[in-house]
Amino acid sequence: MRMSGNSMPLNSVTSHSDLYSSLKMVHKLCESSECKLKFLSKNYSFLEGLYDSSRKELEWMKLQLRRSEAHVTRLEQELETALSDVDKHAIAKHLPKGIAEGPSEAGCDNPQSTQFKLATALQTIERQNAELRSYKRFIKDMMDTS
Repeated sequence: MRMSGNSMPLNSVTSHSDLYSSLKMVHKLCESSECKLKFLSKNYSFLEGLYDSSRKELEWMKLQLRRSEAHVTRLEQELETALSDVDKHAIAKHLPKGIAEGPSEAGCDNPQSTQFKLATALQTIERQNAELRSYKRFIKDMMDTS
């Protein structure tokens, strides 16, 4: 018979006290093992619950992210539409036909002319719109990579 690293041949058990002490040692080992098993079981249950709640929270956060991305996409489309409408309105209202493509030779000769100023403003607006689109693509790429 071997108990926790101690060996005790059965033929050396000569009295009831040796047998009793051996039983007592086995009983303590069983109690210790039961306590360890209960601890492991509770620890496992706790970790399992933590995993389940974390998984549910992750799924909820993914859903929220998808909703936010859809909302951002809708807002981007609305912004693009609004900017396009504003550009079209500004071109139609302030520029004579033919100036929308860029400044004319006459406008370039006279930098003080209104046509040149409007054409320069239009170019600035278009450049800013291009920068804005580039920035929106950058933000979208950052959201996609995270």
